Parts: sequence; structure tokens; C-alpha cells
Amino acid sequence: MGYNAALTLLSPVWGPYVFKRLFQSPGSARRERMGRGAELPPNPHRLWLHGASVGEMAAAKPILQVIHNKVPEVKVAVSTITPTGRAAAEASYPWAEDIRFFPLDVPSAVRKSLNAVKPALVAIIETELWPNYLYLASRRCPVVLINGRISDRTFRKAGTCKALYTWMLSHISVLGMQTQTDADRVVQLGAPEDTVRVLGISKFDEPVKTLSEEGVARWRDVLGVGDWPVIVAGSTFSGEDEAVCRAVAVARSVVPGLKAVIAPRHLERVPEVLQAIRDAGLRGQLRTDGPNPEADVIVLNTFGELAEVYGIADAAFIGKSLCSHGGQNLIQPMAHGVPVVYGPHMENFRDVAAMAEAEGAAIRVQNADELAGALTDMLSQPELRRSKGQSARTLVERNRGASERYANLLLDYLYPVEELAR
Repeated sequence: MGYNAALTLLSPVWGPYVFKRLFQSPGSARRERMGRGAELPPNPHRLWLHGASVGEMAAAKPILQVIHNKVPEVKVAVSTITPTGRAAAEASYPWAEDIRFFPLDVPSAVRKSLNAVKPALVAIIETELWPNYLYLASRRCPVVLINGRISDRTFRKAGTCKALYTWMLSHISVLGMQTQTDADRVVQLGAPEDTVRVLGISKFDEPVKTLSEEGVARWRDVLGVGDWPVIVAGSTFSGEDEAVCRAVAVARSVVPGLKAVIAPRHLERVPEVLQAIRDAGLRGQLRTDGPNPEADVIVLNTFGELAEVYGIADAAFIGKSLCSHGGQNLIQPMAHGVPVVYGPHMENFRDVAAMAEAEGAAIRVQNADELAGALTDMLSQPELRRSKGQSARTLVERNRGASERYANLLLDYLYPVEELAR
């Protein structure tokens, strides 16, 4: 295969980096990435679900929960690429039979991993297409793509190696895509039309713990923001914290007492965020240092709390959108009835963003100045804020149900109808 020939030819380039990362990993992680993870006993109904990281694990959670509720005895093995993804899987699927790191996409590692897991069905979430894995997995069991999407960036890049994509897609039995745009794109890349289905966006089904009045009050006490208006900036990337802090400083001149919570996408950036707060003339406080009513901006330096903290927000900024990285999940704050603001780069949530804007639930801005203006307008006009928040909640509720469709697709492969009927 040309792909493997290219891997071999380019091994002096990628090899040192990969092996450095491997040997920096704990022993168990290193063994799993080489395909030497724990061997599972044979089972005729085992599902192997693979997703890259935290976002994919969140998208898979409502799908796997439907499967687990319908068939509690189902055996599910989950793989992921990143340590944070693995942590998310362990937190989300305590009932999973096995959670491991995905093998390197070289034939020897993939074969060993497939022999160890022994799947009856492989489900890949969103865009995790690895040539050797797809080929070797499809030789022993059906492979299904769920919650599939083709981002603008992926579509552009795929055009330069369409033959590879056509070959990979030929090894997938069914491609369950999020939207008609995604379905059209995957067909253009070579997927047979009769294998493509539009089943919706599972992230609309993510369980969101709606906060009661007591829950809102508790979180406001924990963060030390009192009854003041609050902006929550979620999953920010480098360069965005400065824009958020400048926007907060500007908005505070119109909305006295305004507070902000910034949750950086990567926690190693916390010192950088604190510096941005100071540079804007604001007072910062770490979430883990306890409440400080004098702080203007609280840095959420914890894992797993953002989805709930969105529930206290009067408005939310979606990170990864002012920089060219494709945006982050805007469904979480909208499920709380919180209006959202984001930058020009929402390619990873292209269709959801378009729906939110059409419904009046979101505002797209082009730069830091527009961000300050949008947040100031929203926070200084309660009726505008309430209207956009209600539109956001309605949009999420109206689009629920995709997870049930994906779960039924997987169960149709795992269990014949007559077995489920027993």
C-alpha cells in the first residue's frame, strides 16, 4: 500500500518524534500504543469505539449511554489518543469493559491490538480515519462511522489526496453523518452513496446538568462572583485571553461589577491567562485558591467543571474561535439557555453555528473590538439577553434524538433483531 510505503520513506522524519513521545509515556500507555494492551476474552457482541480526545468522548457519551440502557450486558472497549481523552472516557464509561490508548497506525501494532480486543464491530466517531486500522479492522468485522463530519479544513486537504480517502471510505460499512453537507462531502471524497446516512449531531444529546436556583447560588459562592453579571469564556486558546480580558474591561464601564470566568483549553496555559488578566488591569483568582469577592476574573484551572459553570453565565464566549482553530462546543452553554458569542472561526461546529445564528441565539464577531461591543450590548440589555438565551435552549431541545439513531445503527450490527426481542 502506498500509505505504508510513504510511512517507511518518511520514518526518519516522524520516527524520532513518535518514539520520543512513546518513551515519555508510562509503561502501560507505551505498550497499548504498540498494540500490546490487555487481551480480552472472546465475545460475539463486543463493540470497539474509537475517538481522538475529550470532544469525541463527549460526543460518544449519549450514544453509548443509550446502548448501555437498552442492553446493559453489552461489552464495549474504548480507545483514545490523548491522556485527557482517556481520563474523559474513564469518567464517562465506568461500565466499559476496557479503555486503552489507540495503537500507532502501523500494521504490526494494529494487528496486535485487534487480536487483543477481538471486536465484533468497530465504531469510529467523527473524523478518526486511519488507513491501516480501517483496512485491517474491516477484514475481521464491520466498521461504522458515527457522528461523522467533514470540516472545511479537512475537505480542502482531502482534495489533494482523494484516492487515499476513497480507498479508506471503501472499508467503512455505513457512514452516519451529522448533516447533509457532511454527507455530500463524504460522497464527493469517494464514499459509495448507498453507505451514507444523515443521522444528526449527537452533541445535542449530551447530558447537561441544568442548575437549580440553589445550584446557581452554590456555584456563584464557590467562584466568589456574588450576584454580579458573569461572562464565561470556555476553552480559550493562546491569544484569546487578551481579547476576553479587554472586552471585560470595556464592558465593566457600562456594566458595573461584571465578573468573568476563563477556562483555558489547556491547563498548562494558566500562568499565561493570569498575565493577560493583569495586563488588562484586572484582578485574577484561581478557582482552586477559593473564592475572592475582590477578583474580577476567575481562572477555572480544573478539569470537568466548565459544562456546569456555563449554567451561571449571563453570556458565554466560545474559545478557539478568534484564532484559526475551528471553534469549540457551543451546545453546552446553549443547553443552559445562555446566549453565545464567538469569533469568525467556527469550522468545527459549522452547521450548529449557522443554526444558532439563524435562530438568533448567537453572535459572530470578527475581532476583539467587536467582541467587547457584542458582550456589552448583551449584558446591558436584559430583554435581548433573555430572548437570545431562550432561542438557544429551544434550538438544543428541538435537535435532540441523534444518539438514539446512532445507537440503533450499532445495535443492528451487534445483535440480530431476534436476539434483542428475547
